[in-house]
Formats: sequence, structure tokens, C-alpha cells
Amino acid sequence: MKKTIPVYNIQNFTAYKNDGILVSRFGHYAQQYQHLHTAHRHSFYHFVFFTHGSGTQQIDFKTFDVKPNLIYFMLPGQVHSWNFETKPDGYLINFSASYFSSFLLEQEYLAKFVFFSGKPEEQVLVLDHITSQRLISIFEEILSEGNTALSINDDLVKVLMLRLFIEVSRSSDL
Repeated sequence: MKKTIPVYNIQNFTAYKNDGILVSRFGHYAQQYQHLHTAHRHSFYHFVFFTHGSGTQQIDFKTFDVKPNLIYFMLPGQVHSWNFETKPDGYLINFSASYFSSFLLEQEYLAKFVFFSGKPEEQVLVLDHITSQRLISIFEEILSEGNTALSINDDLVKVLMLRLFIEVSRSSDL
């Protein structure tokens, strides 16, 4: 009998502000959702930036190392899992397609970024120290926006996410 790979919706998680996004420190997320260490799919976009930890991860059954300064991006429907050797930390953002696309005039804008290609070898990137420090600053700003009650800040989160995507894209083009 073939084992079914579970699919998780963004509503399965404690969301930041609304049902369209979850922003978290990765160590807390990995501890809170340990069932996600085994193979599963999401119905939303998912990306993680590791600042600490080691081990491996699989994306669409291709294995990649987990290490500091590594970021990976996943499209809805891709299969992934983790196997950590040391305690991981970093940042995680899960977001629905409608969350980000509602902000943009061009609905397929994310497809412009190669790391949203759906090809695992293009979705896992090791970043240089300078880019990593920039991303940490952006992630911290996104997390701090989650602590305010103003709905206008949701647009700022989207702008910061776009900046993050551009910073990663610039770094990977070098």
C-alpha cells in the first residue's frame, strides 16, 4: 500500500495577521510543528533562511544540505522534509498566492525570480555574508511589523518580502 503524502493549508498554522501569511523564527516553528519533518506538501509558498543548524532536507526527493546562510524557496505542491543533525534556527515565511498577488498588478510576478521556478536545484541557494546580514535585517523588520495592529503594515510586510526576493536575486546573479 502506497503512503499518501499529506498536504497542509496555511489555515493549519497559527497565522500572522490573517490567513494569508505566517512569519516565524525557524527554531520555534521546527519545534512547534515537528510532524512537518517528514515528507509533506503545502498549498502555499514556503521559504526558510537558515542562520544555524545542520542536516539535510529534501525538495521533490532531491537532497540538499542544511547549513547557515542557506535559503530555499518552495512552490505550492512541492514535496519536502527535513532531517536535522543539530538544532536549526533562522526565519520562515509561509504565504498564500493570493496574499502576495493581491499587492501586485502583475499576477505572475513571482515567476520572474528563478528561485520560484519549481526546479529544486534553482530553489536552494547559499548566500554570501553581506546578503545574509541584509536578509536578517529584513526578516527582523517583518517580524516587528507583526507586533503592530495597523492593517497598513501588511502592505509594508509585502514590500519587505519583495525587497528580500530582490536581494536574493541580485546575490544569486553575481
